[in-house]
Amino acid sequence: MTGKRAVIIILAVLAVGNGVWPLISDRSAPFIAAIAYAVAVFLVLRRGDYSAGLIVGIAGFSIHVLEWAARGIMDLGPIERVWFFANILLPLALVWLNWTLIRRIR
Repeated sequence: MTGKRAVIIILAVLAVGNGVWPLISDRSAPFIAAIAYAVAVFLVLRRGDYSAGLIVGIAGFSIHVLEWAARGIMDLGPIERVWFFANILLPLALVWLNWTLIRRIR
């Protein structure tokens, strides 16, 4: 699997997952993340702009870590908790992949 394909798959999973999350929970903020990840998918696909993936990866990781530190996760259900940790780990992988691809291009 190429690096670009892996980036697109991770971005697509995050976009769809964050688009579905509000439907099974009482939170609507993940729609904003879904839009950001969808825009990043477009930018990586059409323009090869890996910095978009890097930026949304850093933002997604940071937001969820700060949310965890500030509010905790005890009020989340089991499925939401799994998705919450996926929203920490997948953006971290996204940052690493995009950083690697940007460095390889330069």
